[in-house]
Amino acid sequence: MGCVDEITEEQLHTYIRQGEFEMYLQPQYSVAGNALVGAEALTRWKHQGEFVSPAKFIPALEQCGLIAQLDSYIWECAFSLQSEKQREGIFLIPISVNVSREDFNEIDVYKTLTELSEKYDVSPAYMHIEITESAFVNDKEIIYEAVSKLKDFGFMILIDDFGSGYSALNILKDIEADIVKLDMKFFDLTDQNNVKARNIICSVIQMAQLIGLGIIAEGVETVEQLDILKEAGCDIIQGYYFYHPMNVADFDALMRSLNKGRIRKKADESSFGKECIAESRKLLEKAEYGDALTLVQRAAEQINPATDPRTYCDMQNLTGVIYGAMGNELLAVEHYLAGLSVALKNDFSVVSGKLYNNIGSEYQSLKDHEHAIKYFELSAKELLRENNSGQENYVQRAFVTNMNLCVEYYALGEYRRAEEYLNQAEIFVKTPGMESDMFHFLAVQSNLYMKTDRRELAQEGFPHLMELAFNAEDRSDFWDDMEMLGNLALELHEFAAMKRVLDNMENQLHMFSEEQIGLDIQVKIQEMRLAYCKGIKDEKSLREAELAYIELCKKQYLEGKRTRAAAIDYKIQLNMQYEENVQYKKQIDIDQLTGVGNRYKLEKDYKTLKKISGENGGQIGVGIIDLDYFKEVNDTYGHLQGDYYLKVVSQVIKKIISSTGGIYRYGGDEFVVLLVDVDADEVTKIAQQIRDETESRQLCNQASDRNVLTVSQGYVVLDQIKNIDIWQILPYADRQLYNVKKNGKHGYRIIDKLI
Repeated sequence: MGCVDEITEEQLHTYIRQGEFEMYLQPQYSVAGNALVGAEALTRWKHQGEFVSPAKFIPALEQCGLIAQLDSYIWECAFSLQSEKQREGIFLIPISVNVSREDFNEIDVYKTLTELSEKYDVSPAYMHIEITESAFVNDKEIIYEAVSKLKDFGFMILIDDFGSGYSALNILKDIEADIVKLDMKFFDLTDQNNVKARNIICSVIQMAQLIGLGIIAEGVETVEQLDILKEAGCDIIQGYYFYHPMNVADFDALMRSLNKGRIRKKADESSFGKECIAESRKLLEKAEYGDALTLVQRAAEQINPATDPRTYCDMQNLTGVIYGAMGNELLAVEHYLAGLSVALKNDFSVVSGKLYNNIGSEYQSLKDHEHAIKYFELSAKELLRENNSGQENYVQRAFVTNMNLCVEYYALGEYRRAEEYLNQAEIFVKTPGMESDMFHFLAVQSNLYMKTDRRELAQEGFPHLMELAFNAEDRSDFWDDMEMLGNLALELHEFAAMKRVLDNMENQLHMFSEEQIGLDIQVKIQEMRLAYCKGIKDEKSLREAELAYIELCKKQYLEGKRTRAAAIDYKIQLNMQYEENVQYKKQIDIDQLTGVGNRYKLEKDYKTLKKISGENGGQIGVGIIDLDYFKEVNDTYGHLQGDYYLKVVSQVIKKIISSTGGIYRYGGDEFVVLLVDVDADEVTKIAQQIRDETESRQLCNQASDRNVLTVSQGYVVLDQIKNIDIWQILPYADRQLYNVKKNGKHGYRIIDKLI
């Protein structure tokens, strides 16, 4: 590993000053919005004209306890870049910075990041925090507390490498994250695992969406991977398919090319946000939900609730409406609640009434009548405040709220209460300008008549209801109104009218795409067609309608299958949590490639060993074993062959020391061994056996003088480790390993004191 082995704190700072360490940025792309929506800050090291792989220098810096200093430097680079773009008036997109487990142990992460936010005057909304899933394994209390404080400050929390370990579901349950990043290993597709992998990807995405989390897929490189993600509903992509990581200059050029004509001064941000909201509303009306969402999310970057609270409430309400139209009730309610908090704080009673009503509507769509009524009544309470009657759209909002309460009590069979609210709605629907709402009012009234044995009143008003239905224009509730009218016609045995309603609905179907209409509406129309055919006793048409209905139900089943599968998977996982935790405790200590212990297991076992050593005495051996010329193995034979060699060597070592100690994977091509009750002579025999056994396996390595894979070893043997930490011993073993490598490799060195 060359210079990486020898790096010191002083050298690290020298390399940073000389500009050897550089921030690179990999853009995150929204497929639906056709726009960049973020970027991840990465670290690149160019030493003596050549790039050093992060897979080499990051573990080495972690080992030396220097990774936090490098991470802090990259964080500051990201904040500085955002500050610079902000001063230039360039459209900002969030940059996410990586925070490791070692960072939480070495520095005050919360203090560092919040001070950088204040120093560079960059809102935390433009800086996201990525924490790898495995970081939540140890020191949970420290990390969870820090994450909670960062989130309260305004940072968004991303769980990186999600799904790579056994802690994923526990993390989702225990921590208030905002976004998960799918681990790229999900996309290692083969002919054997393709179908299973696709189903897992879809289930994970659906599960994240089910509990209101955003999702980013990283490591996307092919059209096939992109198609899987688009089909599963994942919109944000990070990977070589769209953009490679790039230096700041290239990223700056990319952003400027995308920002042509959109560079605005900070003072104009609110105005631009309002433009985005207005355009988003137009797209919503056209059912272009993805583009509408992209624009309103852009508005969110510009609208400040402190300086423009009313626009902020409008924006949150619009975002909720879009998510609701897309079928994501959880995210819809989240945005309604965000707007409601600001509306109540500023005493915007009409706005809060509207938001309460929209929350109720989401419960209404889920047939949760009790919760729907709760929020509709809160809406009515806000609207009844004495200063509201002169507010714009007051009459319309009051009518809608009373009608919603009528419909909900009707659904519960409480017809007296339903009629009370219907009578309240009648006051408002008779106001000039409300003519377009008369059909809905009369349709609900007629259905209420039918349920309360006043069929003659419903029959009497039916012709007028039909006339209103076909004369109304631009009615947003067209499908619901037609369904209500068709069902009423069925109950009244007005089959000619029912056929007219059906024909009207089917004519409308041809004006929209299947995606815009949705399968639920198509199924409802076909159900009405079945009822009509039965009513007029047309057996031939009934059979045709039944076949068409079956085909639609199949489509509906397939469309909803993934969502239901995700929910079932999630429930099963929760029910099996105990068993999973047992396996988790075992697996979290295991290196997934080789099956031997990992660094966490090493640290844990060493602490136990310290205690035993203190009580019973006996010498302890600590060794580092490194595969010679391993980079060349990967370069010559490929990483799969390199992985195979790692597995073989780890099993050789494990077998030789099985009665003496344990083996742990320490880095990419390095293993650490802990040996109990051994002296220098016994360690020498073990080292010789490891050397000879490895060579005897005849693992090819053309880069080596011997043309077979060999190992270098460095050991420390100590009488007493009671007051010594493992991380104090390893540098001495590493130094012996370095001396072996410097003198030709394929050997070993052993010392019996820390010098």
